[in-house]
Amino acid sequence: MFSGDGSSLFKSGTVTLSGSLQVHNLQLIGATLDGTNQLGGDLQWISGNWARTAAVTLNTQRHARLRPRRRDRRRKP
Repeated sequence: MFSGDGSSLFKSGTVTLSGSLQVHNLQLIGATLDGTNQLGGDLQWISGNWARTAAVTLNTQRHARLRPRRRDRRRKP
């Protein structure tokens, strides 16, 4: 279980999660998610990858937020 005040941030490397896990403010920010797991709780995927071998099930009664990386759309003169 990932819990407590604040967020659990995964910024780099490969994070392997296995089994049924309850998460609180879990943020994937640049790391690669791998493993066979069922996640319940609050997950934000901001950037990073899900490994080809990852088998992730999200509990439908909780929140999963997928935030695409912002791109600078301003044109150069």
